Amino acid sequence: IVFYNEIGVSLAFLSFFQIFARSFDVLTDPLMAHISDNLTRTKWGRRLPWMCIGAPFYAIAFMILMSPPTHYDPTVAAYNMPATYWFGASYLLFYLCDTVANIPLLALGPELSDDSDHRTSLFMWVKLFEGIGTIVGGGAPVIFISGFGLSKKASFQLLAAIFGGWYVVSMLLLIRNVKEREQSTAQQPMPFVASISRSFRNIAFRPLAIAWVLDFCALAMIVAVLPFFIRYYVKASDPDALLSIAIVGFFLSGFACIPLWKIVAGRGPKWYHCGKRNAWLLYNLLMCVTNFLFIAIGEQQSVLLVLFMCLNGIPVGGQFLIMSIVADVIDYDELLNFTRNEGAFTVFSQF
Repeated sequence: IVFYNEIGVSLAFLSFFQIFARSFDVLTDPLMAHISDNLTRTKWGRRLPWMCIGAPFYAIAFMILMSPPTHYDPTVAAYNMPATYWFGASYLLFYLCDTVANIPLLALGPELSDDSDHRTSLFMWVKLFEGIGTIVGGGAPVIFISGFGLSKKASFQLLAAIFGGWYVVSMLLLIRNVKEREQSTAQQPMPFVASISRSFRNIAFRPLAIAWVLDFCALAMIVAVLPFFIRYYVKASDPDALLSIAIVGFFLSGFACIPLWKIVAGRGPKWYHCGKRNAWLLYNLLMCVTNFLFIAIGEQQSVLLVLFMCLNGIPVGGQFLIMSIVADVIDYDELLNFTRNEGAFTVFSQF
């Protein structure tokens, strides 16, 4: 976002297209979840065909998003309109491809195990690898620019090529080695509205969904506002470097705390074994407390900013507990309705 702003795209247009694309997601994500849950019946399963189709398009869309036209003369035009339209179209395309590939992927996780503790371990490992990717993605542009002398555009394109290629390869390996439950393709499909509304008729899911939205709003606000907070409020001498350091510190802290949250969520005799539900409540409490720390940051207090970002990363390490609890809720829904609609529940993690 900062890169697009630097090449002449106004913050107003950036905000508009982000809101438009994510609002469009509110329609397309539940639709894709319904297609995966109820309208796809193949010998390969309900999820894997869409993951196979969507993965290469996701990688291509990522590269397109990172390849805007950068040349414009600010003395002739106030804004770089070609880059503006490029961002709007490519950002929307990227999230459409994300919907096709990753909504079925999210729905696949809860059906890989019937054991609640195994699911917690499964989603913990998913979070660990997500953390590795995020740390590398946050620090790589600085390394490419300062270490290899690449331009910002070239560094982001290289990053897109590396991550896009890895995404396709890892998705194909998953498709090759993971099999879906055979009984899931034999169940009767449900209408779209009934499928989605059924999620909110589940008494265990309703409070979780509300807290889920608030948690992700808090995290999204940190990520979205941080570049501008550093540049215009903290007024750091090198805002790009500070942003990279803060993001890497944030995710390194979260990454380091992932195993600790797994221990806290365990069911055992130790005083620190809280159980999954209480660990999730503690995660929410810490998320609220650490967010308020940013009030104490003033101009040029870069060290304090990095410290508070690291503290904000502590609860982020426990995010995998949400998906583990959702998987348990899906089991409860199956007990009530005798069918499994994983996508109708996991889709809300994308909003």
